[in-house]
Amino acid sequence: MNFVTLFLSTENFHLTKDVGMIPYIMYKYYGYNSTIVSYDNGDYPYLKTEVRGLKQDFVRKTTNNNMLNGCLYIWKEARNIDVLHLFHIGIQQYIWLLLFKLRNSKGKVYLKLDAAESIREIKFNRWNIKHFFKKYALKKCDLISVETTQLAEYLSENWPVEITYITNGFYDQGKYSKINYDMKQNTICHVSRVGSPEKATDVLLKGFKIASPNIKDWNLKIVGPIEKEFEPFIEQFFADNPELKERIEFVGLVTDRKELNQYYEQSKVFIMTSLFESFGLVFVEALRYGCTIITSNVSSAIDITDKERVGKIFPINDAEILAEKLITICSDENYLKQNTLDSQEYAYANFYWPTLCGEINKKLK
Repeated sequence: MNFVTLFLSTENFHLTKDVGMIPYIMYKYYGYNSTIVSYDNGDYPYLKTEVRGLKQDFVRKTTNNNMLNGCLYIWKEARNIDVLHLFHIGIQQYIWLLLFKLRNSKGKVYLKLDAAESIREIKFNRWNIKHFFKKYALKKCDLISVETTQLAEYLSENWPVEITYITNGFYDQGKYSKINYDMKQNTICHVSRVGSPEKATDVLLKGFKIASPNIKDWNLKIVGPIEKEFEPFIEQFFADNPELKERIEFVGLVTDRKELNQYYEQSKVFIMTSLFESFGLVFVEALRYGCTIITSNVSSAIDITDKERVGKIFPINDAEILAEKLITICSDENYLKQNTLDSQEYAYANFYWPTLCGEINKKLK
């Protein structure tokens, strides 16, 4: 069975996210011949380390139109594909899956929505050609999944097709190692594209500033590339709060997976302040390493904290409430110690890629 993930913008870092992990796990655990298809967007060293055995094929940039280039690939290769795996929803995905079904009526389509809250704006109760076309295309899919329980419930009630809840996950290369509390430090970790508007890094810094007098022995490590436009904010923040310069570390981009995992492993708390998220994969990586989660109220918050059992939720863009959560969590060592174990158990029970891909395999049989 040939499983093809068509995601034109794939770069090396995508290979350890859902884009690369789903086809890889389908190959490694479920016997598919998996290929990831994209433009040639640079080097892909993870193919030799993190996802060894996953094949790669490149789409030629024959035209300046992504949709047309994808169509040319599908037209040529459709009969060699048993499962076509696509991400997101839009005219490009509709055209691709319909063309695939036209060329290979026995082939199956798996559409992973990778959806944020904005997907609720898509309506199917209008009687016009556009909405008829969308319904027709979606009904050609053999599996449509979304990553959060809230969106799965909403879409199932409001869309004319079956929506399956299959969340995002993590993979440990089959080498489970338990993380103990005594391995951790009084560190709060944050991993993102630092300064991207949707990540609300300013809220993170403001929240830590407010909480800092009450959590004096705690430090904040911010991992990820820094947007150039955000650098003046950082400079001004430290100019206004020089006492925090020794307590906040901007680590920068970390591409080595082992090094990144060490940040999770050493941290007691993991925090995200996003204005919106489809489903941040960093959440499940942090859980797997026994971090207590503090997150803004994005669509995945209820799932990732198990309704605030293994973490806490604060209102989006609210640095004051974030500070309150930080003080409460960082001051409760008994909770942190117990949660180091509970979060790992929760992660393996609910967010382990081999288990999640097992559900995909069942649905596609």
